Amino acid sequence: MTLAPRELILATITAGVVLIGGAWYFGAPALDAWTEARANVRKAADERKLAQRLIDQRPEWEQRYAALRARIPQYGPADPVTADMLRTVKRLADEHGVSISRIEPDREKVIGDLSEVAIDCSWESELEPLVRFLYAVQTHPAILDVRQLTVSPAQGGAGRLRGSFTVFFAFSRGGTAGAR
Repeated sequence: MTLAPRELILATITAGVVLIGGAWYFGAPALDAWTEARANVRKAADERKLAQRLIDQRPEWEQRYAALRARIPQYGPADPVTADMLRTVKRLADEHGVSISRIEPDREKVIGDLSEVAIDCSWESELEPLVRFLYAVQTHPAILDVRQLTVSPAQGGAGRLRGSFTVFFAFSRGGTAGAR
């Protein structure tokens, strides 16, 4: 059987369409899977680079941790930490011209091997003494942190401010009383 040239052209076109359609039908999911696999390999390589960078920074982070850990004051199991911190906050406020009208400690909270005491204070001051006080709190050798601060204009004078703040003090309890 011989095919006419017209039939031969139609058969060739039909075979081409079937081949291209079959390749698209079966090849498209494979191409998508291959593209996704390449993206996953690239993502894994980026994550590996990040992990290696963090591993390389470990000595620096350990050194920073040791420096912070050394700043944490040590108290004995029965030492009065709250009274000591009340005096410290009051002293810092007096040194920088911040008037504290109310100071109330919260109960001691134990978080792992660290403990924390929150001290709520109501204050009145001008802006500059307040900023100096907040800076002194941040640079104090003990770990003090002001997490809440409210500010509003005070009555009775231009430039006077009043509000409240909460100072958190982190420390650890040692094995013997009187150890600092």
